[in-house]
Amino acid sequence: MLVKSFLQRATTRLPSLAATARMNGLRATAVRYNSYNAYVAGLTDEQNEFRLAVQRFVNEELAPRAQDIDRENAFPMDMWKKFGDMGLLGITVSPEYGGLGLGYLDHTIAMEEISRASGSVALSYGAHSNLCVNQISRNGNDAQKKKYLPK
Repeated sequence: MLVKSFLQRATTRLPSLAATARMNGLRATAVRYNSYNAYVAGLTDEQNEFRLAVQRFVNEELAPRAQDIDRENAFPMDMWKKFGDMGLLGITVSPEYGGLGLGYLDHTIAMEEISRASGSVALSYGAHSNLCVNQISRNGNDAQKKKYLPK
């Protein structure tokens, strides 16, 4: 009974805390202050540099707009051009086809940092980069790869 009571109190507070944070504009700054430990996570220096670059990018470009994107149920098409310019749309794609030629951990690092700024944009990004681009890269024929991949 005590555990059930605690869980009910704890879970009823969660939405109000999140709503308060959004109303106070904390969402746009939440990405800046995290306690991510690259050493504990087992990241190489290059992976940590990649993580920090993506984090800086989403802090500047996405986090300040995230609340408006969600409120308006908008799809920020301009972000896809910016993701592409940064190389994020083809992380697991071979450089031969315009990708970065990195692995799934690198994709996960980008996904995590984008998610910190906007869960909704990250969901669309994940669908595009992993369910679409990655599958064409892995399973498409040469003509499909030339037509659809980032290059």
